[in-house]
Amino acid sequence: MFDVRAGVLRALATTGPVTERDTLDHLVTDLVERAITSHTVHLLDEEQVPDHVKHLVATRTAIVKNSLAGQLELFPIDGAAQAVEAITRLAAVIEPGKHLDEGQIAGAATIAGTHRLATVIGAAGTGKTTMLKVAAAALHLQGRRLVVVAPTKKAATVAGRESGADASSLHQLLHAYGWRWHEDPAGHTEWTRLVPGETDPATGNTYTGPRDHALRAGDRVVVDEAGMLELETANTLVELVRETGTSLTAVGDPQQALPVGHSGAMELIRRASANNIELIDIHRFKDPQWGELTRELRRARGAEEREAVATRLIETGHVRQVNNTSEAQQVMVDAWLNATSARKTISLVTATHAEAQTVSEAIQTRRISDGSLRTDRTATGQAGQLLLEGDVVQTRRNDSLAGVENRQSWVIASISDESILLASATDSTQLRKVRHEYATQHLHLGYASTVYGAQGETTDRSLVGPGVDAAGLYVGLTRGRESNNIILTAPNTRAAKTALIDMLQRGTIEATIDASREAARAELRRAASPDAAAPLVVPSVAGHSTPSL
Repeated sequence: MFDVRAGVLRALATTGPVTERDTLDHLVTDLVERAITSHTVHLLDEEQVPDHVKHLVATRTAIVKNSLAGQLELFPIDGAAQAVEAITRLAAVIEPGKHLDEGQIAGAATIAGTHRLATVIGAAGTGKTTMLKVAAAALHLQGRRLVVVAPTKKAATVAGRESGADASSLHQLLHAYGWRWHEDPAGHTEWTRLVPGETDPATGNTYTGPRDHALRAGDRVVVDEAGMLELETANTLVELVRETGTSLTAVGDPQQALPVGHSGAMELIRRASANNIELIDIHRFKDPQWGELTRELRRARGAEEREAVATRLIETGHVRQVNNTSEAQQVMVDAWLNATSARKTISLVTATHAEAQTVSEAIQTRRISDGSLRTDRTATGQAGQLLLEGDVVQTRRNDSLAGVENRQSWVIASISDESILLASATDSTQLRKVRHEYATQHLHLGYASTVYGAQGETTDRSLVGPGVDAAGLYVGLTRGRESNNIILTAPNTRAAKTALIDMLQRGTIEATIDASREAARAELRRAASPDAAAPLVVPSVAGHSTPSL
């Protein structure tokens, strides 16, 4: 009920109503009742349900879940993985300096095999990219292609570059096949599809087909970072895979960042897959004990497990306690400067974009003070932000003409009257120019970022700020090869442990309506318990159970 009301208020706010408070209250109440009646599915049969219990799901979400599940059931379950011996021999040639573990070999064999639908789940640092590189080579030897897509262009580019596979963002591939999408006045994403010969209303040009992105029967489409795949986009992709006779593999970790839209797509693919592989061995970290602790961090569920992990994080020195937000920000600023002076890379992960920008601006100020940044040539970024030569920045919109992608990290190499020259933060020889008009809308400081900017990155060190959720904590504490720490605003160790235990609580991903019903029943039972002093603060993830109104 609270979510429905929040949705109504958001939609109503866009119309800019000006009226008396009582009139507005009556209007909101009426719209909430209409929304519940016309646009939601009731998950519980009980007539009286506490308002804080999530017992409604948007009708549209229910339809999308059922549609995706129905499409996935149509995939044949026959097929076979490629012979492990052949993959092992090929891996020795492709990656002579590395020893692929059993999970990586099995994953590569599955992707190179003939199963139409498969899933590979791997925790952070388990070597998914190495696995993809070997799989791409194995497919090439069969005359087939590995086509890597991802929810973001940045993730796809990184995976494609490191695996040697063809790569594009998921939406880029769908666009090439004629799909178009836009938000309607109510905030729904509406999908349409062009057929060759039709006029594209966005450009006025005649749509001629996929051309450079054409898929061939037998190709393997891999969705990297599949945990961030949202339901409606997954529905469209599965339709394309079935239409083109290609195969689909979801690769990712559902314990990392969830999609901005409706979640559950990767879980539905996993359930329907003929072959599921899980990567177990962790290769990223220099300290094997830290690798084992991140495995416990990832799978902690009950109160006892969360407390045990919190205790170990504190006892092993991975928690820095501070008294307030300002002190936390100062610790992050010092960490960036210390890492840079030691020629180490570092990932600073914050709970919100606003916090990331506050930390980034504080680092910029310190760098101006110590003389490492000059102020004689300046540019203007998002929200009027000051940008200087030498600043670390992040592009926030794909621009194919400029060759930049959303959430890519750059260093400003130079600023001229016409443009800004950017050098890749990971490869200084990779240069791009963006115009000032782009910068004012889509470029901001990037010394720190949220979990969505950090996911997929690997650095020497990582530091997580206060207030992140379970996914943010896990992602942030698995970026650094050498060290990974978190800052907590807590007066003492007991308070720090309590904060960590709360952070580690995860909502359940409800891939199906039946799963949503069971979660609603469980929450209702908790609400009815004599020990239930307050509503549960960690919601389940019912595919973004807030109804779209």
